Amino acid sequence: MFWKLLWQIVFILGIFAFIVMFFVFSIKGFKDLILIIKGKYEK
Repeated sequence: MFWKLLWQIVFILGIFAFIVMFFVFSIKGFKDLILIIKGKYEK
């Protein structure tokens, strides 16, 4: 029973971490895209 609970906690935390990283990269990518469109993007 304990292993089922542990697996559910790990699974939910994994999904939550994936969603957070998805939003972080989406926001960074969106800001970079705006800079590219304005023509002010230098690497």
